[in-house]
Amino acid sequence: MNFLSAAVRRPRAPHSTPGETLLRHAGLALIAAIALFAGALAVAWLAGEGLTAPAARKVGPPPESLPGSRMVGFQSGSGSTIRAWYAPGKPSQGIVVLAHPVRADRRSMLSRAVFLQRAGYAVLLYDAQAHGESPGD
Repeated sequence: MNFLSAAVRRPRAPHSTPGETLLRHAGLALIAAIALFAGALAVAWLAGEGLTAPAARKVGPPPESLPGSRMVGFQSGSGSTIRAWYAPGKPSQGIVVLAHPVRADRRSMLSRAVFLQRAGYAVLLYDAQAHGESPGD
């Protein structure tokens, strides 16, 4: 061994005790748990942002598959005009109100509306506020 290698050589660290090893592993586990929690929180926040963002789009007139249907509108509690299609049914048969899923519009319920109208029910398909042709934030 030459003089230079002896000068650069580091002294050996003493062996860790079982308590120190356990403490080190517990610290690493805590850091990993915090990182995992922060990641899950970020994913939940991003998903929430996507689900609550307005989903406005042009829907257009009622389709021919709903005979006699027409466009209607009514005021929401916030003062916004909710847009909808109304398809008449047989007298005294009843009316079914169809609500679309989040981030969709009334067209997503069209097949159900056609089925119900053929069964004699009147049907109202509306766009929830900030969806389809209904304004909102």
